[in-house]
Amino acid sequence: QYETKKQMSKKLLSAALLAAAWLTGSADEAQFDTGKLYTIESNNNAGKYMQDNGDGYIVTGALNANSYWEFEATGNDGCYYVKNAGTGKYMQKTSEFEKYVKTGDASVEIYIKNDPKKGTNVYGMASTDRSPHDFANDDDNYDTYGANYRAGSGIVQGFKATLGARPNSFWKIVAHSFTNGVCAYDCTEKYQ
Repeated sequence: QYETKKQMSKKLLSAALLAAAWLTGSADEAQFDTGKLYTIESNNNAGKYMQDNGDGYIVTGALNANSYWEFEATGNDGCYYVKNAGTGKYMQKTSEFEKYVKTGDASVEIYIKNDPKKGTNVYGMASTDRSPHDFANDDDNYDTYGANYRAGSGIVQGFKATLGARPNSFWKIVAHSFTNGVCAYDCTEKYQ
């Protein structure tokens, strides 16, 4: 069968848009909805969720009321302020090598990028105060420091984060549905 010019034009336009997204990296930039709650689980350590237990640090543990986060768009592509829904505190910078990632009152811009080799909902998270923060390199002189699960410790620290590598530096981010204040997933009474 022969395609019409209109059908061919649509296919070419679609292909061009996909190619442009691929070249600019925008297809892998995170897109989260303001007003939804999300969990952030270690991609390499099932059942280890980021949480803010009110002590000023992000730690990991079993899913609980402190494991829910909100993403507030900053206006920059792929960038968000990441706020704990329970404490109202924001994720702070990830840019200090092997230092705990803290929580605080000030909003800090976090660049979030999907690693397609790890899955569609698996992301690296890096504060934009350090360049680069694009997850492209794994070189001591030019690498990204992102939120990293320190194996066996329950601590979230700043550490090297590279697409296709560094599995403890990537996180499964999943939205959870709430209807009239009731969670449709595994929520504690705090959200019911």
